[in-house]
Formats: sequence, structure tokens, C-alpha cells
Amino acid sequence: MARQWQHCKLEGSRVTFLGAAGVFENKADAHLGRRSAWSDLEDEGWELVSVVTDPEGELTFFFKRPAPSGA
Repeated sequence: MARQWQHCKLEGSRVTFLGAAGVFENKADAHLGRRSAWSDLEDEGWELVSVVTDPEGELTFFFKRPAPSGA
């Protein structure tokens, strides 16, 4: 059986979770600083997989983690 993954991205201090049924935001993370958001993602088992730079030089970080069983 193939492993299922959850995905999210971090732009500045905003964490956006990329769900199978579309995109949804975790409003609780919107007020966190970049360092705090990054730390929380690491603590929750998220693994950095990619970084993209936009034309203005801003970074967007993409993460994944194994989906819980039965998800």
C-alpha cells in the first residue's frame, strides 16, 4: 500500500495546508512569527521538501508529513 502524505506551505508567517479536497488555512498559525511557525511545523513532524523564490525574492517553503492512518 502506498504511503499517503499531507502537504503544507509556509509563506512569511502564514501556514497554508494543502488538503486532498483543496486548500485550507490554519487561522491559528496566521499570527505566528516565521521562526515560531517553522518551529511548530518541525514539532508536528513536517519535513521540508522544497523552497521556491518569487520574483520579489520572497521564499515559500513546502513541507510534507505522513498522513495519519485512516486519513
